[in-house]
Amino acid sequence: MCSEMGRIKKLELSVAEKEALEKGCRNGEKHRFRERCQMILLKNQGLSAASIGRIFNCHQKSVYGWVNRYLSDGIGGLATREGSGRKAILHTEEHLARVRSAVAAHRQRIGLALPELEAEVGRSFSEKTLRRFLKKTVVDINEYENDPSIRLI
Repeated sequence: MCSEMGRIKKLELSVAEKEALEKGCRNGEKHRFRERCQMILLKNQGLSAASIGRIFNCHQKSVYGWVNRYLSDGIGGLATREGSGRKAILHTEEHLARVRSAVAAHRQRIGLALPELEAEVGRSFSEKTLRRFLKKTVVDINEYENDPSIRLI
């Protein structure tokens, strides 16, 4: 599937593969997926991994990694795999009740709830992480206290 062109390997693609990658570039749901499709198409045009890396602001090893993943798994291999990225510190099922009670106790100064929560959870995290968790779970302490029919857990 790869042929030598001087020192640059050109990735040979069928018409159907090119069409699928072009469709992925245009209609892919995630930005990273669209970029990866474009990387493969540029490699097919004969660009070096180093020049593709400069275009996408990544190392040439990353380009080679995506080319290899495409060759082994097809276009589906360009999608980000499940479980990638940093794992969450606070989990809705486990920590929502604790966060709610700590924030209710320190409603005006969420930073005061932080040390209490860190001790309960057993991990340290920033106030920004706590705010992000609250925003993500859409916990409105005032609304909860005013309407007892709302159940958080």
